[in-house]
Amino acid sequence: MLVREKFEKEFRDLYISHGTGTTIWSPLASGILAGKYNDGNIPDGSRFANDSEFMKAIFNRYFSKDVKDATIIRLNKLADLAKELKFPRFNFALLGLSLTLMYQLLFLDSQESSQVAENLKALDLYKKWTPELDAKVEAILENKPDPMMDFNASPWVPTKGRRAEALLKEGRDFPN
Repeated sequence: MLVREKFEKEFRDLYISHGTGTTIWSPLASGILAGKYNDGNIPDGSRFANDSEFMKAIFNRYFSKDVKDATIIRLNKLADLAKELKFPRFNFALLGLSLTLMYQLLFLDSQESSQVAENLKALDLYKKWTPELDAKVEAILENKPDPMMDFNASPWVPTKGRRAEALLKEGRDFPN
């Protein structure tokens, strides 16, 4: 949900032409979308609490001084929307990713089997995903890639977004 340009724009046609997708290594952005860091601080014992330069780089991508306030606002708005829908925020984030159809597999990094069961409940939210809900999420994230043009259409038109394609395949009316 937080990093979309490469997957939803640059690699889009590749995934479509080969009928494939990709594997997401950290669908909850190392816990950022799970709500652990909504205040911008690193709790003791969390994965960002170690001294790994790699983990510091990930954390700083979202919580460095120049982007921290905007990240906190987005995370809390996503949390509020998930609460409004009566779904845990991590279910909400996992479903948002899976609806793009580019992700063939999401690694659900869980320490307990109960966490895996909770993560799979994201599928229940699928029935509630509407164009209105999608628009709310897009307004919060403010990172929707500009659509590419379909030059095979006459007249030329923007390509459909991946969520729209996914839901249209199921017969659900879903604008781009």
